[in-house]
Amino acid sequence: MKEARAYVITPYVYGIIIGVIISDGCLCFPAKTCKNARLQIEQSKAHFAYLWSVFCILSPLSSRLPYARTSVRNGVQCFGVRFYTRCLPIFTELHSMFYDWA
Repeated sequence: MKEARAYVITPYVYGIIIGVIISDGCLCFPAKTCKNARLQIEQSKAHFAYLWSVFCILSPLSSRLPYARTSVRNGVQCFGVRFYTRCLPIFTELHSMFYDWA
């Protein structure tokens, strides 16, 4: 049986999370059966340093390291880096604040 972990979100980290949401990040539910949302951020490889700095701050809320991704946009192959946090109630609360489902 897994122990429930308590994650303390300081005002500084909360500010980082809000900044990521209103800029490059998104909140999502990875599956229809998930009751909590997670934060996801993806950047091109040119902005890896920025993504890594955000990851270093949010790493206690993440379960894995950032990983490389490739995609094709307008016929051009693009390389990026992505990470996401664990699914947590704080992200579900923020999801209800930032996303309108009406």
